[in-house]
Amino acid sequence: LDPARRAVAHMAAAVLLRYPDDDARAAAATARDAVDDLPAPVRERLAGLAGAILDGDPRELQADYVATFDLRRRCAMYLSYYAAGDTRRRGAALVRFVEAYRAAGFETTGDELPDYLPTVLELSACGGDDGARIAATLLAAHRDGIEVLRSALAAHGSPWTAAVEAV
Repeated sequence: LDPARRAVAHMAAAVLLRYPDDDARAAAATARDAVDDLPAPVRERLAGLAGAILDGDPRELQADYVATFDLRRRCAMYLSYYAAGDTRRRGAALVRFVEAYRAAGFETTGDELPDYLPTVLELSACGGDDGARIAATLLAAHRDGIEVLRSALAAHGSPWTAAVEAV
């Protein structure tokens, strides 16, 4: 994908991978419309997930999201978790994420840890050229963890598999 389309794909995935509250559901409609110009494999995955979020029962989606991402270790969206687990090494990894965001001039909200996949995708989409380059480096460095996440989501039959595959 060219940089503009990659930004759209990453922002759509970031929105769709968030907890499906009312704000995220509203953003899913925008994401569905925004992906129209993406290549078919990416567009179909992201638009399909957006449709599932928009058409699904909100309470069931929320319960499934919690059961998937909060209760299954292999479905953690915290990228450093796969390499460092819950050890002291993870603290150093989180510091590297914070330093990477600062280098790109990107501020996080503090609602999530800095290695949260949707936050890295937002950096890619909204951080300009430096942010996109830094986010690409972070994603590449954690490719094995992203593949573990994708594989676990697929094995579970999770609708959120589509967003990770699109990334």
